[in-house]
Amino acid sequence: MTDQVEVVNGSQLKVSRSLFFLERFLVSFSMGVFALFPAFLVDIGYTEVFYGSLSSFGVVFAIGSILLVPIAYMRFGLKNSAPFGALMYAIGSFIVILNVSAGQPIEAVFYAAVAMQSIGWSVHFTTGSVCIAAVASEDTRAHNFMLYAAFSTLGLSCGPIFADLGITYAGLDSVGVFWLAVFASLLAFGVSIRAAGMVPDWSSVSIPNLLDTLDRLPRLVRSPVPVFLVLVFMCACIYTTLIHFQATFADANSLSHETFFLFWALGVVGSRFAFGAAIAGMPGSVTLSPLFVGLAVTLVVLSASAGNPLLYAIAALSLGVTYGLSYPIVQAQAVKFAPPELRTMTQVLFSLFYFFGLYAFPLVAGLVIVTITYPGLWITLGGIALAQAAIAFVTFRKASGAA
Repeated sequence: MTDQVEVVNGSQLKVSRSLFFLERFLVSFSMGVFALFPAFLVDIGYTEVFYGSLSSFGVVFAIGSILLVPIAYMRFGLKNSAPFGALMYAIGSFIVILNVSAGQPIEAVFYAAVAMQSIGWSVHFTTGSVCIAAVASEDTRAHNFMLYAAFSTLGLSCGPIFADLGITYAGLDSVGVFWLAVFASLLAFGVSIRAAGMVPDWSSVSIPNLLDTLDRLPRLVRSPVPVFLVLVFMCACIYTTLIHFQATFADANSLSHETFFLFWALGVVGSRFAFGAAIAGMPGSVTLSPLFVGLAVTLVVLSASAGNPLLYAIAALSLGVTYGLSYPIVQAQAVKFAPPELRTMTQVLFSLFYFFGLYAFPLVAGLVIVTITYPGLWITLGGIALAQAAIAFVTFRKASGAA
């Protein structure tokens, strides 16, 4: 997707890389704070469906931003474009604070705020990965991507935990914790400016424009790649529901959502460091379907965890392990099955399908919650995971038969 920048000062690039890790942690932290936003909306009289409608509104801006990032890069350069995502997330978070502090919130303003946050996260997600790839060598790139993902999970998990600590020990109210997201995003903005400024030359870095390669799409459609795009969409549906409706589920069932985010982070990060290399070295046909089956079983366990903190913690840990290991495999298989000259296009499409699920599915999840409650939601997600297992099994079987 990118070329590596010219190594003029190895230690300088190492510092820059560390700052990009910090930026990802801070933006993810902000997103983690806003994992409590659905619970806040429920507290002031809205339903989960309203949050779902807000999120679905954001999908247009998220996907549009991904398509426009290459244009912004060509116009302003990556050095000036990369910090923009954190700034936009801070602005969106600040708009939420203004809206709820004014007395009677205006629904249209919530939509505007979520649009800003969607732009911010999608721009950061796209340019951040490009920056990490550019400041890492070919030999260390995979390892650095693993670290980058780990900082993302840590930030997302620390956000709601620190927000609750602020409420408990610092006397913050439900609105006050959103300031944590504003400050963290603004700090990330400054860190990104510093990190990008330490790189001597970004001219060798390229960001592909999907619109310029649409003529190659028919060839990609004839490969197994579309199956893995569907699988990552389904992964995103499960992920966004687990993260954004966890606080409302916990509040309604005498559980602590801090427990979920803590054990989720341990599962994701711990499994990737402990088993990631070994799993990556095994064929996807061997690992992917069993992981999806494990994910489905754990979601059923989650549906039975109401009022049981121990079972809740076990489910969170297992969800972190099964999701944390399956997602990178889906991404790796999508690239593997793509023709070499279409791998860049595959990576862009992979992001688009991921963001579509991330922002569009909460509306469906909200409707399921108000119709058949949370146990029904988790069992529905378990059904999606089982469908993923079946799709993966059939796809690999067909691929081996064709070979």
